[in-house]
Amino acid sequence: MKDHIPLKTRFWLIQAACLILFLLAAPGWAKENELSVWRVDPSMGQRVQEALDTAVAEYNVPGAILALGDMNGNTRIWTSGLADLETGKSMSRDLYFLIGSVTKSYTATMVLQLVDDGLIKLDEPIGKYLPG
Repeated sequence: MKDHIPLKTRFWLIQAACLILFLLAAPGWAKENELSVWRVDPSMGQRVQEALDTAVAEYNVPGAILALGDMNGNTRIWTSGLADLETGKSMSRDLYFLIGSVTKSYTATMVLQLVDDGLIKLDEPIGKYLPG
């Protein structure tokens, strides 16, 4: 295990964690019975699980949840590691996370990347990009 994680790696881990938490907190997720609608190649699902398990072990984090969704609202969720170190409770797909204002910094980073790519402009009304 590593004693310290390089800053660049930590940045991407934090960004990935923020994205995962944001996606899990987003409204409109598929209901439990709808999760089976989204078909994932079993070998791909196993590779995702192995990658998540490896990341949890390699970066010495207690646990992680990864959710992937499609444009139809179907999701697939993978878990790894522990939710509670004291009790040994495993991560599970029905856990709630207190994320506070973490998504604000993630959203700001993504917006500024879109500006840098020339896809949006900060001086235009938000209504040009979002309905309502």
